[in-house]
Amino acid sequence: LEKAATAFRYLAGSSRRQGRLEQAADLARQSVDLARKYVSQEVEGWSVNMLGLIGVEQGKLEEAREAFQQGLEITRQTGNFRFLATPLNNLGLVAAQQWNYIEAQDYYQQSLQVSQKIGDRRGEAIALGNLGFISGSLGDYPRARLITERYLRICREVGNPYLESSALVNLSAWAIALQDFESARQSLRLALQLSQSIGDRSGEAWALTYQGHSQFAQGDLDAAQQAYAEAHSIRQELAQPELACEPLAGLARVALQRGDLPAACRHVDAILTHLERGGSLQGADQPLRVDLTCYQVLQQEGDPRAGRLLETAYGILQERAAKIADEPARQVFLNDIEYHREIIAAYQNRLKTELH
Repeated sequence: LEKAATAFRYLAGSSRRQGRLEQAADLARQSVDLARKYVSQEVEGWSVNMLGLIGVEQGKLEEAREAFQQGLEITRQTGNFRFLATPLNNLGLVAAQQWNYIEAQDYYQQSLQVSQKIGDRRGEAIALGNLGFISGSLGDYPRARLITERYLRICREVGNPYLESSALVNLSAWAIALQDFESARQSLRLALQLSQSIGDRSGEAWALTYQGHSQFAQGDLDAAQQAYAEAHSIRQELAQPELACEPLAGLARVALQRGDLPAACRHVDAILTHLERGGSLQGADQPLRVDLTCYQVLQQEGDPRAGRLLETAYGILQERAAKIADEPARQVFLNDIEYHREIIAAYQNRLKTELH
């Protein structure tokens, strides 16, 4: 039965990587039930962790948090602290998805310390990767780059291509923000090769999305459009409508830059239809950039929804900033992330226009 529970968990992980999340969740629940009834708390802890990871990708964050807290409690009950880093890391993941960056940072730091103490290099890599992503999300791109370089080195040492591909995509994100486009190009080329060689379609879509970001930032609209279109196609293939919105927004930006407002509106309408039907942007790396793009297109169209979208994006941005207690860090978050600056400027300009 232990082998069966483990097999269900591995199958759940495979389905998760292929984007078949409902199937993955069913398999993970079977693994949890078997382990809980017939095997051991240790196996149950790993299965609960897998169920939580799938919940994160499904956007079911409270269910995911509950699963990870169960995993943390199981680990403490068994006294096997070799596995303590995993639930700590994943609780950080949920906090980050809910934009509680400082809480997430604390969980990741605890996970890193545990992994280093027990010599778990893979766990150390994961914690570093997440700490780097938090630094980048806060707008501290130089620090994010340094941490992510450490992450990449360990990924290569332990020979984990999935983590290595993730590290390369993250490095490209910080390079783009720092306008180091040659470094971004090299990282994305390697990330695409890796993800394609191991059949990681979601990883391939992430690499293509950031390839689109990089090419757009350099003004190569043809290349940006192709990369965004390929990323969007993969997200559709994987039935990931939340993540499909990011390359869709990229396609809208390309069309708007070209002066093709009808095409930009079609892409934005697809995003807004998804949201109006109860969808979300859960899991997107830059959801506020998606909101900003929708506002910019609707504003050009003269659509009255533009103002409401901008107010919502500005409110969300200020709410997230308010969770950052350190004033200098909060100002970096508001001012050093380009699309945050653009949201603030657009909101202030709208206020001035309304006053006059």
